[in-house]
Amino acid sequence: MDSRWSAVVAFLMISGFFALLSPCDAPAAGGYSVIIQEQRIPLSESGQTNGKWDARDLSIEYTYFAGGGRLTLGGAVKFADSISYNYDRLPSFYAEVIFGDAQGRVIGSSALMTARQGGSERWEPIRFSRRIPLPPGTVCFAFSYRGEVVEAKGGRGGGNPTSIWLYPVTKAAPGQR
Repeated sequence: MDSRWSAVVAFLMISGFFALLSPCDAPAAGGYSVIIQEQRIPLSESGQTNGKWDARDLSIEYTYFAGGGRLTLGGAVKFADSISYNYDRLPSFYAEVIFGDAQGRVIGSSALMTARQGGSERWEPIRFSRRIPLPPGTVCFAFSYRGEVVEAKGGRGGGNPTSIWLYPVTKAAPGQR
């Protein structure tokens, strides 16, 4: 029993020693959230900007204006043919915008839209328009979404549900900047 306690005490002492050596500005969780480089959309403050963002399940055509500490963002979500041809309903859908600093670190996020579709409007583009406060230091943003689609089953719409999602954020390793 003494050898187990000795091992625990030794482990705690070594852990404390390495904690003292680690950088002071690193979060306690051992890293921070970063927007994946390929998903970052640079923020322009030179008037109205138009763009299109493509993902596996959908695309977002957007227009934004950044200024005065706010982002005015509008556009439409259009689902990919692989979704609209194979699924009957959209019981739930949520999209958000994620803000990043110069290193891509996540510094905030805001809901962009929520939607449900299941009638004759299904798979029509879903429009959105938002005025969002910009977190100080924002230089880029990214889109994120999650939802559920239900497969077409003989026209009855009673098929299996499938999750669709993209969260373009990862954890940076400790010491990474």
